Amino acid sequence: MFRHDIKLAARAIRRSPGFATVAVLCLALGIGANTAMFSIVDAVLLRPLPYPRADRIIALHERAPNGKPMAVSGPNFVDWRDRSRSLSGIAEEASGPTTVLGAGEAARAVEAAVSAGFFPVMGTGAALGRTFTADEHREGAAPAIVISDGFWHQRFGASPSALGARVQLEGMTATVVGVMPPGFDFPDHADLWLPVELFGDRGGRTAHNFDIVARLRDGVTVENARAELDAITAQLKTQYGSDENAVGVTLQPLHEELAGPSRQRLLLLMGAVGCVLLIVCLNLSSALLARDRSRARDIAIRTALGADRGLLVRQLLTESLLLAIAGGAIGLWIGLLGTRALLALVPADVPGAVHVTLDLRVALFTLVTSLLTGMCFGLVPAFRASRVRLRDVLAEGGRGNTRGGGRLRAALVVAEVALSVVLLSGAGLLLHSLQRLLAVDPGFDAGGVITAEVHPPKSKYTTATATRTYLDRLTE
Repeated sequence: MFRHDIKLAARAIRRSPGFATVAVLCLALGIGANTAMFSIVDAVLLRPLPYPRADRIIALHERAPNGKPMAVSGPNFVDWRDRSRSLSGIAEEASGPTTVLGAGEAARAVEAAVSAGFFPVMGTGAALGRTFTADEHREGAAPAIVISDGFWHQRFGASPSALGARVQLEGMTATVVGVMPPGFDFPDHADLWLPVELFGDRGGRTAHNFDIVARLRDGVTVENARAELDAITAQLKTQYGSDENAVGVTLQPLHEELAGPSRQRLLLLMGAVGCVLLIVCLNLSSALLARDRSRARDIAIRTALGADRGLLVRQLLTESLLLAIAGGAIGLWIGLLGTRALLALVPADVPGAVHVTLDLRVALFTLVTSLLTGMCFGLVPAFRASRVRLRDVLAEGGRGNTRGGGRLRAALVVAEVALSVVLLSGAGLLLHSLQRLLAVDPGFDAGGVITAEVHPPKSKYTTATATRTYLDRLTE
């Protein structure tokens, strides 16, 4: 039965090659834009983080008197760790750039100083070797480091002999004890992890230097943990007075913490490309209504001969679905090109952006979007066309039932214009904001100016004078 419907639909489409070509191209552009945008939204917002039971990992910050979140002080972290009962594990971390010397050319890397419990909180162990022991998490211990899979490949050629290798960092020489699995680069695209205790004193209660990650105990909610940590912070404020300047905590799932800055922008863009596809649907619905006028006599004769209305709707809807599937197939290819173009514009710090790809999930989204699109623009014209009666066609000279159809087409055009005005207004406001940003006078001539960060290794340039001499030579 459905095979027969497909044959009839394909025959009808072949009779109008111009309309079919335009319809498929419009659908391909609309579906392709949605595919490209969804591939990024899926990677950044929808996919879980690549850690076991990642939904139980939370990020914590202290709350300043003005209500804004701030980093956590070392002593307050210790009190949270010792007093909290809602967390199965908690760890502090601080990351930044460093210079790696020895074993070849000097290289820039991102190092993360982490406390004991960091890797258990993340639920991830070393793929080669091990993570830190309790003895290595104490002041005065022999420096040990864990390296990322990317650093292992880049610096050691993925050789197992990397274990036990000595790596010279700024101010210390550390021994490689483990290599993390591919894809593990938290926090901030880290290349190296060191015990935080190697850096000595971590400051007082007003020195907010650390980010905190923790894992909730089973059965504990985010609200339970927030209430407990707020109570502990209030106790610390009472105990230490002016030496404590935090008034509470802010915490949220780690995935929301990482995706937070990008969430609103990505959802806004997803809504915009969704509106573009809706405009395509309205346009094609209007075109189908006009096209069905020329087929009114054929449909009316079939109805008069006893054709079931449901059968007519199904056959007409099959034509729309075939057009949508063809548009979706081309749209998948357009989505691939669009994804590459969008990735070139996405900032490197957007979480999950490096994992954006057109996989089975994106292909399934494209298929579902294509089918829903075909239903969206084909359903109303199909029902409208199936109501044509032979008496009306003959009475109006073969033009079909134009009065009701004209009103419906006018309504579709109004809706299409309204959506277009909304999108154009939003685009105009964005361009106006961009123009104003570009017109801001920075106070100097920025034409042709570039910037670069230079961090001479402290182990080699131990004094300010030595560093200044080096920078003077570099400038020359």
